[in-house]
This record gives sequence, structure tokens and C-alpha cells, in this order.
Amino acid sequence: MFNEIYDQLKNTVEENLIPFLPETSPESRLLYDAMKYSLEAGGKRIRPVLLLASCLASGGQLQEAMPFACAME
Repeated sequence: MFNEIYDQLKNTVEENLIPFLPETSPESRLLYDAMKYSLEAGGKRIRPVLLLASCLASGGQLQEAMPFACAME
């Protein structure tokens, strides 16, 4: 059961990471591309998953916590 919840929260974070990246000016494109590449590489995403799990445990809404979870990553 734990693995299912973890995977579900991890997938939710993965789906929301790139949309939270702000568009940049052409001068900052190299930095933007590096950040996007790093986020698309995947990973355990333990910090944002813990934040979202804490949100759920305290009765909060995932969508309200999602910007903070993505910022942690």
C-alpha cells in the first residue's frame, strides 16, 4: 500500500514539474534548458512526496500544496 501511494504522489509531482518552470528570456535559455533537463531526468522525488503526504495527512488539498512540492524539487 505504501508503494502505491508513493508512486501515485511521485507521478503527480512529475506531471506538474515542467509546467511550473517559468518561461525565460532568450538570454536565459541555456539555464532554462539545463533546469528542464534536470527535472525530466526523474528521481526519487522524496522531498515533494513527503510534503504532499503531509498535506494529505493533515487534511489539506494536493493542488494547494503542489507549487510548494515542485519548488522543493
